[in-house]
Amino acid sequence: MADWRRKAACRDEDPELFFPIGNAGQATQNQVDEARAVCARCPVREACLQWALANGEDAGVWGGWTEAERRQFRRRTSARARNSVRHGAVVDEDRVAALMRGAQTRSSRADKKAAAQRLLASGKTKTEITQLLRIAWSTLQTLLKPNSSKVPQRG
Repeated sequence: MADWRRKAACRDEDPELFFPIGNAGQATQNQVDEARAVCARCPVREACLQWALANGEDAGVWGGWTEAERRQFRRRTSARARNSVRHGAVVDEDRVAALMRGAQTRSSRADKKAAAQRLLASGKTKTEITQLLRIAWSTLQTLLKPNSSKVPQRG
């Protein structure tokens, strides 16, 4: 068992809660909402989501995301960003979202790399990305290199 699973809030919950039958209707939405409430209080939510993304989990609620949300993420995310997940770079989705909005926040190299890749995939120019992330052009170039793990970090 992955170490993070021992700390998961869902460990003592009925597993059926996280695997709703069907994908439409109020009963299904209520079940998803209840599962997400468990995920919201979970100390290992990010690790759970990263595991589901890295392993192609296609059913259930993992890390607060439904299978449809994970499918959409995989479609929108470049192969390079998925590779960083597979190779152990843990990305905090809340920090990535804040970075993509241009908010100043403490973030890891993996967060900045994910934000840069997603912004580029969404159609932002490299100049816009450097401004949003408040990074130098050379830092952006490093972030966008395939398999870049050594990325200069700025507070």
